[in-house]
Amino acid sequence: MKLYHPLQLALTSWQPQSGLTYTEYRPLPQLKPYIICSWAISGTPPAGKTYTYRALPDGCLDIVLNLDYPLLGSLCGGFTHYTDFYFAGSITLIGLRFHPGGFVALTGISGEHCTGGFLPVNSIGLSLEENLWQLQSIPQALEHLQQVIWCHFLSRQSFKPQMDQLIPYILTLNPNERVTDLATTLGYSDRQFRRVIRHLTGYAPKSFLCIMRFQQTLKTLINSPSTSTLDLALSHGYYDQSHLLHEFEELGGLSPQELVIDR
Repeated sequence: MKLYHPLQLALTSWQPQSGLTYTEYRPLPQLKPYIICSWAISGTPPAGKTYTYRALPDGCLDIVLNLDYPLLGSLCGGFTHYTDFYFAGSITLIGLRFHPGGFVALTGISGEHCTGGFLPVNSIGLSLEENLWQLQSIPQALEHLQQVIWCHFLSRQSFKPQMDQLIPYILTLNPNERVTDLATTLGYSDRQFRRVIRHLTGYAPKSFLCIMRFQQTLKTLINSPSTSTLDLALSHGYYDQSHLLHEFEELGGLSPQELVIDR
């Protein structure tokens, strides 16, 4: 399976004086096929300051928990454009970022369950007891959350987590390929392919492929910051520079170069 690690911005406007940090952790070994990483945002901004975190679309679903209010955990994802989050005051958020298709593989719950929004975790059958989260460090809380999820879904009668190989295979293909051609290549009718991709990722195929191209382009620019917009457009299958700039504005809210500076 091709490893996919989407890029996110640095915490926009979160300079060292902000008092806020973002940290990624490796998932538990048994969850590696399904989860890209666990993560945490924590700290206390200066009094009277509000800081913004811009989340970029990445084709993933996340489970997010506020350790101060763990019963308010959410399943979020399926976003087709950037989402801004605003923080003022002390915050400790933890989360799990699933591979595209990984949430469905682990839980058996369709990715369409969460498309472009937030759902309480109890809507997918998870029950989180508030007292279990008290007095735990962030790494302990993340490990506990993963154990809860693993045990909950593994214990379901006759359910065996299995990663659908369609998504990992698609991640190896050219995201500029037409949806109808991709469906034919993979042996699906156009209608079947659209239904399967929506089930696995929560996205329409065209939106999913656009996000994969966006992520690939952003990674190229981060690795080679001097790459011109024209070269980026030509090498990643955009029609022209205007097409690239329009898509980056829609998905990231900024130009490619501005996104890299903010990272």
